[in-house]
Amino acid sequence: TGDYVFFQQLRMHSYSTRITLMSNEFTVVRNRKHSQSIADYSLHSIREGIVFGKLLQRRVQFLKSVKLLETVILNISQAVNVSKKQLRHGIET
Repeated sequence: TGDYVFFQQLRMHSYSTRITLMSNEFTVVRNRKHSQSIADYSLHSIREGIVFGKLLQRRVQFLKSVKLLETVILNISQAVNVSKKQLRHGIET
């Protein structure tokens, strides 16, 4: 009967060990998935940041182009005004 009790305890111990190992494995897998999801989210955020940065860059380029165009138009209109004045001055003399 002593042996029987010993083997019962041994079996219970092996069950508890197996359960502990399984739960540890589950924890490891869960943590790995959690880490992976954090990594995926970080990567997603970085990608979004890059896309936003590119859009911002395009917007800045566009605004620079508009500013340049405005400057060109202003220069043309000033040149036209100077030409008109010269024409008027030429007609008057």
